[in-house]
Amino acid sequence: MMILGSVGAWASPTDCMAAATLADLIASNASGGCEHQDKIFSNWVWTSTTAASSVDVVHEFTGSTGFVNDVHGWQFSDPGGFTAGFTLSYTVTVVTNCLTNVNCGPEFGTDTSSQVIHATVDQENSGLTPNGTSIVDTETAGTLTDTGASTSAETAQLVYAPLTVVNTSSTYTPNGGQLQTYEQQFFEESTAVPEPATLALCGGALVLLGFFKKRRGA
Repeated sequence: MMILGSVGAWASPTDCMAAATLADLIASNASGGCEHQDKIFSNWVWTSTTAASSVDVVHEFTGSTGFVNDVHGWQFSDPGGFTAGFTLSYTVTVVTNCLTNVNCGPEFGTDTSSQVIHATVDQENSGLTPNGTSIVDTETAGTLTDTGASTSAETAQLVYAPLTVVNTSSTYTPNGGQLQTYEQQFFEESTAVPEPATLALCGGALVLLGFFKKRRGA
């Protein structure tokens, strides 16, 4: 059994988009993980007889207009299919200042404290029918279970109170089947509060509303 991973000192994270294999992500532990936009993915741990260097990774990102909400995620795949069991864990952190990486992007500026993760999705493609594959993903906010009951991509979603840190640990059991790809996505939304000027306008509108009500009642 191969056990890889360590928790490194928090330093300047690497670029998540530059990671090609799971081994790259594990190596990023030494610099505090990897970063993309306002997310840092750290504390990577992989336990399996399958070498981390043979697991391909792709960092996925989509954003809405104005970046009120967005989705970050990872797709993990083995060219030959995952035939051995594994446990994969890591931490997702929403940071308040993402100047350490060029991928921070201007849409968030330097302050991303209004962003929170409110849901996650796990998706698997087992590639066999019938099969007995299963993945149990235990996260900070609950447990997601994918059964691998069909060849189509199977999706399970977990919605919870917004968090700025999510710890996820996924355990895959082949049971005679195999896994082609495993994907995890994290849904983020803005919780920005109105600016003082906006609050003042709202307050003024309420005062006027009260004034007109009084006149109507007179």
